[in-house]
Amino acid sequence: MDYLKWNNLLVKHFFNRLMVGREVLLYVNEKVIEAAGEPFGAKISDFIESVKKGPGWAKGSRLCQKAYEAYTN
Repeated sequence: MDYLKWNNLLVKHFFNRLMVGREVLLYVNEKVIEAAGEPFGAKISDFIESVKKGPGWAKGSRLCQKAYEAYTN
């Protein structure tokens, strides 16, 4: 699964109808990642690789460069 699919899954986990009007605390651990990826057969290792690759449009060669591009775009 790619970076943006993981991003969308985690957004749905934290921001949903059950959380309307409530404070949302963002945290991600192995349990949350495994649960989000389970319907797609994706594991923690897949998540880590997608984060390393970053979004497809991020052209930086290093992880921090890609993270900055994702943040600014």
